[in-house]
Amino acid sequence: MRVVVVYDISDDAKRYRLASRLKALGLSRIQRSAFAGRLDSSRLRDLYRV
Repeated sequence: MRVVVVYDISDDAKRYRLASRLKALGLSRIQRSAFAGRLDSSRLRDLYRV
């Protein structure tokens, strides 16, 4: 499934942690606060836990 994740987080540490987790899930950064990519169902469940 294709996903796009966009966020607006003012706290630098939280923003960095989220970006790191999204990269670890295999998503690609398309803008400073936006990631996109394909996830299988198990990775999608992991994304919901972030």
